Amino acid sequence: MPLSELLNSPLFVGGGLAFLATVSLLAEVLLQDRNRVNKRIQEESQRHQRERVSQSRLFKDWKSSDKSQFDEQKRQLWQQLELFVEQSGTHLTIQRICRLCLWTAGILAATGLLLTFNPGWAACAAVFGLALPLIYLARKRHRRIRELREQLPEAFDLMSRAVQSGQTMVSAFQLVARQAGPPVAEEFSYCCEQQNLGLPYETTLRDLARRTGVMELQMFSVAMILQRQAGGNPIELLNNLSELVRQRTKLALKVKAITGEGRMQAWVLSALPCLSLAGIYVLDPGYAAVLLEQPKLLIGLGISILCGILWIRRIVYFEY
Repeated sequence: MPLSELLNSPLFVGGGLAFLATVSLLAEVLLQDRNRVNKRIQEESQRHQRERVSQSRLFKDWKSSDKSQFDEQKRQLWQQLELFVEQSGTHLTIQRICRLCLWTAGILAATGLLLTFNPGWAACAAVFGLALPLIYLARKRHRRIRELREQLPEAFDLMSRAVQSGQTMVSAFQLVARQAGPPVAEEFSYCCEQQNLGLPYETTLRDLARRTGVMELQMFSVAMILQRQAGGNPIELLNNLSELVRQRTKLALKVKAITGEGRMQAWVLSALPCLSLAGIYVLDPGYAAVLLEQPKLLIGLGISILCGILWIRRIVYFEY
């Protein structure tokens, strides 16, 4: 059968229409399921966000006059720990972190005792296990703050364009929460949810600066509060903040490049004693065993190396 007759045949036309109808039906069913799943995920995310916001300390009365000075110091220490965990973005509680520290300390201590049959090495492993979750949280906090700094210029530009088009600052916050990526979208969404629950605009901005620990957001909060109280052009203010954040980022990268040699020397000097001990143990185990039988001396060496690392870090890292 010629191709022209095949294309004009009723069987071919009917088969093509049936195929299109089947594809359309499957696409409609799959898209409905996908839209339903996305809607459910969005509802759960909003519910979880509202629960987090409602548990904020801003909704609690922390001003009790019958608290002693010792209780006040404990409360401040607890708040600092909560702030450290909150800035890491892990959504963990202090109780759970304490349990993780105890679990890792117990597991590493038992492993060290089974491998070496030495209580000194088991104690060192337990101390390292206690610090391991805190080190992980510190790394997460540092990475999250860096990501916030990198996203802030685009967020400020987006807010500036929103205000320039006639929207309010609150609407600009919501626009950033919807269109920007995490973690800056999460922070502005949290701020908008606080305002929806009745907290004042200035209070939510102060909490935004406190909660994130980013210097640029602290400057943004102060500038927005002063603009609300004294007036001014918010578009120019946001543009200036965006340019300021970009300049600070360039300065940070320049400082990182200049101090690269010092940081590499710090890594080499920190790893050299451990690598030397490992090499001696592989080449002559009997010679290295004399040092391994002195756990107190090893602990002293470890503390000295740690102090040296912290001192070098203080030299090559600084706040700008």
